[in-house]
Amino acid sequence: GLHRDAEAVDGLVTMAVGDEPGPARVAAEALGRIAGQRAVSGLLQACRRDADRMLEHALIYGLIEAGTPELLRESLESDMTRVRRRALIAADQLPLQQRRPASRADALLRGPLIAACRDPDPALRDTALWLISRHPEWADSLAADVPAILSRIAESRAGRAFRAGPG
Repeated sequence: GLHRDAEAVDGLVTMAVGDEPGPARVAAEALGRIAGQRAVSGLLQACRRDADRMLEHALIYGLIEAGTPELLRESLESDMTRVRRRALIAADQLPLQQRRPASRADALLRGPLIAACRDPDPALRDTALWLISRHPEWADSLAADVPAILSRIAESRAGRAFRAGPG
């Protein structure tokens, strides 16, 4: 990882998707340092797994370190909410790492963020709303979407209350 050994990618991917969270964390960070398409693809494969908070942080950090928004684009539309959530956070952090101009990240994130705000998964939706709240410069471009987002949130909360039944 520290040596950015591209030959180690296959072994690191195996560790990142393996059952042991400790080695998976180290592997995720190393893959981010190595970067490149194979390393990022391995990170995104590992993002499919269930993870504790520390491993999730390492996976997201690896994606940020790799600094490849074009490789994150496809994952922003993944059928797995945990992959979309982790890719959204990483893509949002890229400008802070001075990897890409903010305008490119804005273009990358806008559509997937709006879709995530409407998602039935509360963790993905809350993450998307949190990310949007960090970007007041997006307010004008998102204003038209707010009523639909709020409606989706209300529907989701009503559905959860209905499924829970009376107290």
